[in-house]
Amino acid sequence: MISHITFSMIIMIFLAVFLAYIVFGMTGFGTSLIASPILIYFLPLSAIIPILALLDLTASYRLIKGNIQKADRKILVRLLPMILIGSIMGGVALLTIDVSILMLLLAIFIVLYSLYSLLKVNIKYNPDNRNLVYLFGVLGGVLGTLFGSGGFIYAIFLSNSLNDKAKIRTNQSCLIAFSTLTRAILFLLSGVYLNLSILIIALSLVPVMVIGVLIGNKLYSLIPVKFFKILINVLVLVSGITLLIHCLYILC
Repeated sequence: MISHITFSMIIMIFLAVFLAYIVFGMTGFGTSLIASPILIYFLPLSAIIPILALLDLTASYRLIKGNIQKADRKILVRLLPMILIGSIMGGVALLTIDVSILMLLLAIFIVLYSLYSLLKVNIKYNPDNRNLVYLFGVLGGVLGTLFGSGGFIYAIFLSNSLNDKAKIRTNQSCLIAFSTLTRAILFLLSGVYLNLSILIIALSLVPVMVIGVLIGNKLYSLIPVKFFKILINVLVLVSGITLLIHCLYILC
């Protein structure tokens, strides 16, 4: 994998990760949605998600450390087992489904997510419906492991279950951190991290990730988050459409 990476590819990979973690520093999630549409041209999806899982795990450590005691245990007990089940399902799919199909699914997912964010779709449901709770947990786990981004699924659930914004953010942080940890453990147990190329690439990207997060934290107080999110979602939408066209061209 590494032997085929040129200097220009390295620059693009570093820039993609750098931008992704600036977004992470401001919002606490979204790295895969930003980085994957660019990285997919240089690395296989089966390597991108494990690499980002390691970086996300490092970046989100503070989320677990600072918020776990403040989280709503009832919500965690209901969702975490379902997230685990969904993560296992997503991991199996990631390692077995044809690469071209995965790329197409990723492109569709990115386009739908960016449209969902830009159009501000407000999904309402009864939070006491256990079947829907289980569905949200499993779906978040599947999308988290398959595409590295299930955070917006948890956001939909929490916005219908809690009224306090601070509590929503706290529980969101814990769910994302747990999902990331689960992905990393699943990839470790499945032998993905026995591939030294993945570990070397992830290690080389740590400094870029750290700098991106620090800059994102600084920008958080300087740039209106609402405006920043709109800009990022437009960029993600364009990237997703481009990737979708590329995938359809390959499949046709």
